[in-house]
Amino acid sequence: MKKILPIILLAGLLISSQCWADGYETALTVNNDSIYGDFQIVTNMADGFWKTGISGIYTEDNDTNYKWAEVGFTVGSDAFYRGLTCEVGLKGLLGKAEDNDFSGDVGAVAFTGRVTYDFAQQLTLPGSFKVFGGIDYANKILSFQDTEDYMALHLGLGVPLFEHASVIMEYSNYDMDMNDGPGHWSLNDDEFRIGLSMKF
Repeated sequence: MKKILPIILLAGLLISSQCWADGYETALTVNNDSIYGDFQIVTNMADGFWKTGISGIYTEDNDTNYKWAEVGFTVGSDAFYRGLTCEVGLKGLLGKAEDNDFSGDVGAVAFTGRVTYDFAQQLTLPGSFKVFGGIDYANKILSFQDTEDYMALHLGLGVPLFEHASVIMEYSNYDMDMNDGPGHWSLNDDEFRIGLSMKF
């Protein structure tokens, strides 16, 4: 129960933040066997911003299947360098994972960080783009259910269609150590997805 409490608190913060939101960000990316969706509420501060959001992933690839929901809270700033945005925060996740004959429940409260660089802030070229990367990590202390540790790595490219919408291409690697009772097992999966992100 103590480990689930941070997820409940993050969900409450997400719901309560809707009344003073300054903007919203959404993204949906897919490939043949995976789909990922994300919705973020953005609130501006004097020296940056903070975000609360929910996201979810579903993947069914031969013998490797996993799905989980995420609730996150991050603070960020774009004041370090023109075009560069940095975010840090926490993310809670709950779900299930299967690989071959093994299966287990996924649960963790992960540290999360993200960096985005928008070349349009430095270059006046038509069809400019942005690059982004992020990492989520939970060690054994921050993991629960059947999860012993969790790490996700994300790298991507965004190409604007117009001011508030971009086509995004993203590579993600998910790496988890699990213990479902009969024994230890690991899930390591790479996904390349393409989709659309919007701000409003």
